[in-house]
Amino acid sequence: MRQIETWAVLGGMPYHLHTFDDSPSVFANIRQHVLDVWGAFYNEPRLVFMEELREPGNYFSILRAIAHARTRLNEIAQAAGVGNAPTTARYPDILQQMRW
Repeated sequence: MRQIETWAVLGGMPYHLHTFDDSPSVFANIRQHVLDVWGAFYNEPRLVFMEELREPGNYFSILRAIAHARTRLNEIAQAAGVGNAPTTARYPDILQQMRW
């Protein structure tokens, strides 16, 4: 079961799988490698955004707005400061296509 949980968290990337330890629980590995600011994967989302997207700052602003319970497109646009609702609509669409 632990292997399935680890695979579900890491997506099968060999480096990532090698980094997780076998002895602690999957949750302990997540705390150590993903959630800890010194963890190997803490900055991974930021790096992926910077590599894959043209305007990573806008996407971070959109995600921050959503994390602060903004759920309507107009609210997200205002909180993120990336334009009006029609302009902002493309950002969540792209995040969904990336499965973020």
